[in-house]
Amino acid sequence: GPYRTEAQAFARTTLAGSGESGRVDGVGTLAEFNAPRGVAFSPDATFLAVSCGERTVPGATDLGATGLRLVHAASGNVSTLAGGQAAGFDDGVGTAATFRYPGGVAYSPDGAHIAVADQYNHAVRLVRVATGEVSTLAGTGAAGTVDGAGADGVAGDPSSPQPTFKEPVGVAWSPHGVIAVSEYEGHRVRLITLN
Repeated sequence: GPYRTEAQAFARTTLAGSGESGRVDGVGTLAEFNAPRGVAFSPDATFLAVSCGERTVPGATDLGATGLRLVHAASGNVSTLAGGQAAGFDDGVGTAATFRYPGGVAYSPDGAHIAVADQYNHAVRLVRVATGEVSTLAGTGAAGTVDGAGADGVAGDPSSPQPTFKEPVGVAWSPHGVIAVSEYEGHRVRLITLN
């Protein structure tokens, strides 16, 4: 027939993580993750960004440490880029920044930034890779309530309604500077256009 099947062998290896729950930086299986949720390759495939969102009790909304880790793809070296402390909604640099159950992550086309869907902060956060500086790109920290989802607007513009989200969980960054955001509780896909 016109279709042919071939047996393919796929190698499965552990790049990083001991298999035990924890927040230890290190190389390969010496590192520990607690509830890794989102993962994305950098544009040059040198690094993996991994979001971690720890629940202190299974099924509960109480959260422990949440943050963004980087894994060097060749060596398996794991380092904390931002967050990693108790959950919160603080912009800042490195571990001074906090998240609340971060989910999807996406690199900018130039690899300089990582967008993070900060689910329980109802926001999209931006992390500068070189410094670990975290800023809030859009969202107020409170769940949007317009028609059960978020309101559209221009973030930071006092003459515009501020955009809100309702549990964003996924992000994708286009080559043309547009970030798509999936809202779990908002039942929508939203677009953020960057200037």
